[in-house]
Amino acid sequence: MTSNFQKTCQRDGEWSLYAADAFALLDEKTEALDWLENAVRLGFINYPFLNQYDSFLENVRGDERFKRLMERVKYDWEHFEE
Repeated sequence: MTSNFQKTCQRDGEWSLYAADAFALLDEKTEALDWLENAVRLGFINYPFLNQYDSFLENVRGDERFKRLMERVKYDWEHFEE
């Protein structure tokens, strides 16, 4: 990942999620969770998708860090107001 591409991903929730997916597929769990936390920080709070449907994240779902993040995402998802 070039530094310019990394900067682009850091500014966008969806691209941060794509990076998280890629790192999860590479079994780089720390990097994957760093990127996932950034995606959430930028507003990607689709709890059902992240917690259950994004198959690329399967190998990080058992991680305590992921579980704590999903508690926050679930709360934000359930209390979202437009």
